[in-house]
Amino acid sequence: MSEDPLSRIEQLVQTISQQVEANSHAIAQLGQQMEQVRQDLKEEVRRWDERFCQFAQDTANPANTLIANTTIAVIAGVLLLILKQP
Repeated sequence: MSEDPLSRIEQLVQTISQQVEANSHAIAQLGQQMEQVRQDLKEEVRRWDERFCQFAQDTANPANTLIANTTIAVIAGVLLLILKQP
């Protein structure tokens, strides 16, 4: 003889309830993982910003030195030409 329809419905409801609870737990875990990924991404962006700023500072100093040295050389050359004229 077949199973009582009410028992079958109760089993289905219980199965669905367990699936919903498992899905809710999985969704909560995904939310936590997403938040962790957001934090990791923020930290990585901050580190890249710091690296870029440090790189900009490191390259700016030699460039400024080169510009200053070139300017001094041009001015000195012009002054020497002016001083050598009778």
